[in-house]
Parts: sequence; C-alpha cells; structure tokens
Amino acid sequence: MYFRRDVWVKNQQGQAIPGAQVFLCQQPANVWPTLREGTPSPLQLTYSDPLGQVPLPQPVLTDGFGWAAVYALPGLYTLLVYLGGKLMQQYTDQLLG
Repeated sequence: MYFRRDVWVKNQQGQAIPGAQVFLCQQPANVWPTLREGTPSPLQLTYSDPLGQVPLPQPVLTDGFGWAAVYALPGLYTLLVYLGGKLMQQYTDQLLG
C-alpha cells in the first residue's frame, strides 16, 4: 500500500512558490547545497497514484499554488525542497504511513 505526502512551499509572507523542486529521499540522505554539486540520494521511488502504477520522476515541481504530492511506501524519509537549484529546506525524519 502506498501513502500520499502533500507538500506546500511558501515564502515567509505565506505566498505560494511555484516551480520549487521537491525530493523524497531514503535515510540517511546525501544532501547537496545546490543541484549543481549533485542530486540528493538515495531517492525513494515515488508514484502519482495510490496503487503505485504510475512512476513519478523526481524532482516533483510545485504547481501555481506551491503544492506537490507524491505516493510512496510507508517509511521514514528526508524531504528536500530546492528553489532555483539551491537547497531551501530539509525535513528529516518524515514519517509516511
């Protein structure tokens, strides 16, 4: 069974940030300050549906509302948010399921 993780990316004033790059990584994650230096790893397999039938490549980009969603197996993950290729937020120990 796959579980859904919703992500909203906003600036300090609460405005949505479209086009942010969201990665879901296994732990411990290898994290880079910029995407020029490398891609975060190991990436968790993500899907666009709860049955895991449609793979979703990473990074997942936020839409005009600053929202993105992925489905993945239950587990403990690191969620990374990049903007313009620069690491903006790192959320470790994110429980899914």
